This record gives sequence, structure tokens and C-alpha cells, in this order.
Amino acid sequence: MKGQLAAGGMLDFDGSLQLSPAFALEGDARIDELALAQAEPYLQQLADVQLGDGTLNLNGRMRTDAQQPFAFEGSGGIKALSIRAPANDEPLIGWQSLQTEELNLRLAERQLETGPISVDGLFGRVTINEDQSTNFGQLMAEPQQEGAGKTDDEEPKDSEADPFAITIEGIELTNGALRFADKSLPLPFSTSIHTLGGKISTLSSTSAQPAQVALEGEVAEYGLARVDGTLHAWHPMRETSLKLMFRNLQIPEYSPYTVRFAGRKIAGGTMDLDLDYTVTDNQLDGQNNLVLRDLKLGEKMDASNAMDLPLDLAIGLLKDSDGVIDLDLPVTGDVGSPEFDINQVIRQALGNAIKSVVQSPFRFLASLVGAESEELGQVEFPAGRSDLLPPQRERVAKLREALNQRPELVLELPGPFSRTFDGPALQRGKAIEALRQRLAEAGRDVAEPSLTAGSNQEVVETMFTASYPDAYLEAVRARFTQEQGESSQDSGFDALAYRNHLAEKVIAAQQVTDADLRALANARATAVRDALVDPSAEDRIETDRVRLLDPGEIDSEDGERLAMEVGITAD
Repeated sequence: MKGQLAAGGMLDFDGSLQLSPAFALEGDARIDELALAQAEPYLQQLADVQLGDGTLNLNGRMRTDAQQPFAFEGSGGIKALSIRAPANDEPLIGWQSLQTEELNLRLAERQLETGPISVDGLFGRVTINEDQSTNFGQLMAEPQQEGAGKTDDEEPKDSEADPFAITIEGIELTNGALRFADKSLPLPFSTSIHTLGGKISTLSSTSAQPAQVALEGEVAEYGLARVDGTLHAWHPMRETSLKLMFRNLQIPEYSPYTVRFAGRKIAGGTMDLDLDYTVTDNQLDGQNNLVLRDLKLGEKMDASNAMDLPLDLAIGLLKDSDGVIDLDLPVTGDVGSPEFDINQVIRQALGNAIKSVVQSPFRFLASLVGAESEELGQVEFPAGRSDLLPPQRERVAKLREALNQRPELVLELPGPFSRTFDGPALQRGKAIEALRQRLAEAGRDVAEPSLTAGSNQEVVETMFTASYPDAYLEAVRARFTQEQGESSQDSGFDALAYRNHLAEKVIAAQQVTDADLRALANARATAVRDALVDPSAEDRIETDRVRLLDPGEIDSEDGERLAMEVGITAD
């Protein structure tokens, strides 16, 4: 028997027909190009979708009788299928051809079993929304509650009580295309994958064993996409472990997402993205990794919900000498909880990661070179001195090493000074310098003259009388002369105490001006800069990466040293 089907397609049947005592039909059947649009009401029992194009081809043996409403065993395929979401003209999923050589459908047992299925030209859209729901999950029909729509006297039928069992012995994809979007990420991610191919192992609605997934495709001209892991198609929240890997994606096309996140466009760069989704009994464990190469920020844009982040500095700190930024963003939580917001969790994780780097930049730099955390951003000086002591030279060397790993960073050096801390040392230095000049005028060149040396006493006395014209040396000398015992006719004179007193008075008479203090501060900043750009150092940094700022007055915390707080910015 051959014939044209009213809905479109050809039927060829060779078998037997029984009308009495009960209807029965059995034989070889072939259906060619049956339009699937007429099956939409049945499909909508499983999902809220609409069928567009698509034709069915079957070739095998069919049977229907009183015990078996319908059974078919043979081969089958669907060509040019297109499935759409309601009120959306864009296809949700479809393919050019789907074919299996083993198809076994038994309605009485509510079973559908197939051999391996080959799918060519698959196309579809997969969207993970901000609440972690998917566009496919939102379309699945709600299961009918047991007893719903029945009277108290009506018992549920076995066919309604038992779920339909589906087993697919694997899927092989070729020449597919997929649009993937994850709006739950802090930088909502969207891309199109073409030339998609790979395999999915056995899918079974009656087994707890998830299917293995291994897919690979291309993104744009030079990008790569891979999907590996396991998926339980009927219970994705019970057991799912998928890793989506994207390599060499061009970043500028994601500018709208960065504007939303931080109010900045992206001018250039490439991105690698690893999205590791693991869900076990509603518990999400996400290990997301983001690698950005040669990232360049563009202009600032107004965005009401953008996070207040200094991205230029953050990028300068995070980008290594090869222009790479590598960020790990672990995410955990109960995806079944109504309070769980995956978008907020990951957004906050990235925001915290950036803030921790920006708020403690030298702790981060120290971690690169194994140095003490916060100390890397401080250079300490003794009172009145601008030279670097050995521990500080080591600290500056560590800082130089770290800066070589972060080539976009620039240091700012505000030379410090303190009148109370540096003043006495500067006064002593001025007094010694004045002594040196007087000795030189007298023909005595001394590199480090002493204010208390006996050989210099006359010169120091001259300096004293010049500073204190109203004072009499005889009176001062008398203060350090005392009568000896009754048995002695001589008086005692403490020459050392006398010279120490003169030295103290000469030092105290020296004037320390604001210019002197600022000159010391500038000398300190210059000493640090010279150590950083030292031509003899193999890891020297460029001179334009160190900026000298105006000096600043600070206090010494312990009275033994003064610390310069190094500033840091992005070039």
C-alpha cells in the first residue's frame, strides 16, 4: 500500500490489517518527508516550543494492536528541523540532518531507544541567565502533579504514573554552530561557535550515570572552543560537570560588558576563558579562570551600575611582563536556594579580587618575589641621612625585581622629612661642615673632623664665640673647673666635658631651614630612584618609570627611622 499523506509526505506499507475482533496492524513501513509541524501538540507536552521546518523519515517494522498502541523498530531521521521558543522568530535549536540506524519505540512500555545518532549542521542558542537558569530549562513543561485534574474516584493510569524512558546510545556532531552566552559572569560573556563537532556518550533518562561530553569548535577566524565533561540531561542540577574552554578570543567585541561592569571600553587584546561548572545535588562549585593578553582599556563611559574600580592600576598590577593577566575566580553556593544569586556572587568575587590588589599593591608585588608584604612599599632612612643602608638596598632591589614583572607600573617617590626627627642630625652635620671649612682655611684638611677632639678645641672655641658673642669662654671654662682636695694647690679642669659642652652649643646654634629639610627629602627620593634605574643592575628599570614628587613632612613612628611611602600608578 502506498499513498500521499494529507500533512505532507509519502507512506509505503506492506503488511497485514485486522479489523475484528480487535484492530491490529503489523508490517513493514516506510515514511518519507513527513512534515513534523503536525507533531507540535505532542512535543508541547514536554516543552513549550514551536516546530518550524522539519521532515521525518522512517523505515522499519511497525505494529499496533490491543496490547500495544504503537511500536516501531527500524531506522529513522529528521531533516531540516527548526525549533523556536514561543514569540521568538530566531531558532532555538535545529539541524540539517539527524539520522540513526537503530530506532525502537514502544508506547505500551513507554520506551524509546536508539542506536548512535549522527547530527550534521546542528545550530542552536544556549544562554545561562543571571539567575543561573538556562533558556532551555525555562522551556521545559512543568511535570503534571499526581492526581491533578482527576476526581477523587478516578485512579491514575499506569502510563501517566510512569515517566517515558529514553535511551540514546550516543550522539556524534559534525559541522555545528552554537551561540553561547553566560550572563551570570561578572563580565557577561557571549560568543558564536562554528565548525562544531564531537561526541556525547549514552544519554538515559532511567540511569544515574551522566553522559560524557567532548566537543570542539572554532570562534571567529582564529578562536578555539572546547566543551568537556559530564552531563545528566534529565537532571542537570543533580550531577553536571562541564568545562568550557575558549582560546584566543578577540576582546574588543565585549566592550559593552566591561562598560556595564566598570564603565570602560576595551580597545584591544585577546582572551582565554575556562568556565568549570560542577553541580552536585544543587551545590555549585565553579572554578572559573580568565586569562587576558595585551589588554588595552579604551575610553570611559557612563554606566549607572558599574563598580567603582581603578582598572588602569589593577591591570598594571595584574599584567605580567608578557602582557598576560591570569585570574582565578572560585564560586560556591546552593543553586537551589532562592537567595543564591550567581551573577552577584561572581561579580563580587572579581570585584574583591581587583580591590584586594589595588588596596594592597605592594603586598601583591611582594608575593611575586617572595618579599615581606607591606614593607616593599616603604624605604627607611636614618635621621638626617639620604643614603640607603644595606637592608634598604635589598628592599629596593626586590622592588626593582617586581617592577620588571609588571612593566606598566610607575613608581612615585615623595621624599620625606621631619623637623623633629631630622633637625638635630642636620644641625650636627652643619656644625661639622663648618668645622671642616675652618680647618681647611687653616691648612688642615680633615675628612671627618671631630667637634670634641683636643686638636680642634681652639677652632671650636672660635665657633662658639661667633655663635654666642655675649658668652665668655673664661666663665664657661670655670664651670668645668673645680677645686681639688686640701692637700693640692692645683684646680681640676675636665677638658673633655668642656669640649663636649662647646660642641653641643655649636650644634644647637646651627639654623635648619625649610629648604634644608626639603633638600634632604629630595635627596632621599633621588637615592631610591638611582637605585631603581642603576645602569649597573641587570634588572634596572627605565628612568621614566620613576617619578619624583614634592617632598612631604611626616613623623617618625619609632624615633629611629623615617619611612618613605612609595606610591604606585599605571603608566
